[in-house]
Amino acid sequence: MGRIAELLALALPGRAASGRVRAVWNGAVIAASDDTIVLEGRHYFPMESVDRRYLHSSGGKTLCPWKGVASYWSLEVDGERNDAAAWCYPHPSPLAARIKGRVAFWQGVTVEEATSARVRRRPSGDFTLIPGRESESGTTGRMKQ
Repeated sequence: MGRIAELLALALPGRAASGRVRAVWNGAVIAASDDTIVLEGRHYFPMESVDRRYLHSSGGKTLCPWKGVASYWSLEVDGERNDAAAWCYPHPSPLAARIKGRVAFWQGVTVEEATSARVRRRPSGDFTLIPGRESESGTTGRMKQ
């Protein structure tokens, strides 16, 4: 990668998470990875880390003014369905290039961040920050959605 491309990549929104992260719903691990990107309080998992047998296309799409068009999936685990609980930006805008082809979750999917000391669980709709850790905006402390 050339120097200009490296500098542009540093300027893109989002950051790499540190440690193992899992997305769990209805007792099933939907995704697990050491390579997630955190953007707007959500972990975006590489598609290859998602257990595709739980994903079912919902056909839904939304438009984010700066990220682009998102495609949605429903989750199905043990006969229970969670509509539009996962989404992906297959062709994001240049500003959101870091999350291209990655999957994020909400609607009651719990995201667990494992650190060397503990596992931090939080529902995917909860934007609670770990006290003392800096957020993407440079703030520290607790913030609720």
